[in-house]
Amino acid sequence: AGRGAAGMRNAIWLIGFRAAGKTTVGRLLAKDLGWRFLDLDEELEKRIGCSILELVEKKGETFFRAREADLLKEIVAMPEDGLVVATGGGFVDYEPSFELVAKSSWPKAWLDPPAELLWERLVHFPNRRKIGSLSNFSRLAAMLKKRRPAYEKIATFRTESRDISDCLAQLKIAINEP
Repeated sequence: AGRGAAGMRNAIWLIGFRAAGKTTVGRLLAKDLGWRFLDLDEELEKRIGCSILELVEKKGETFFRAREADLLKEIVAMPEDGLVVATGGGFVDYEPSFELVAKSSWPKAWLDPPAELLWERLVHFPNRRKIGSLSNFSRLAAMLKKRRPAYEKIATFRTESRDISDCLAQLKIAINEP
């Protein structure tokens, strides 16, 4: 599937804040490329048998982040070619997870829409705002500001597009560039 230097896997990480569009864009990108899509949060929920919110409420965020890191280790070791992985927005807050993605040779596409758009996408979904207590726009903006340097540090490509199809087109170009 696709291109890549000898011995390199064709895979890409989608990174960015909650509601940046990683899952939506990831599914479309994988379909267009004929690759497999893996959403880290969805995969974790399947394995643990409850939502991430429930897990965090029962066992705490550190427990959740450790499970997330275990899953990232597995993904990095997967032998398959042609993989689009949507990370959880907060993996950058947990050093072991951040290091796994940072050290990966796969490109890291940072979906970075404006904070106002993230809030627009999250405002009607209180459960998506519970982790991190994103109760209002200023809390979201503060958390985004805190995470931004970590995303920036490891991103090999960044798109600020508000439009999903534009974002998808940019990613396809970036993947196919040598």
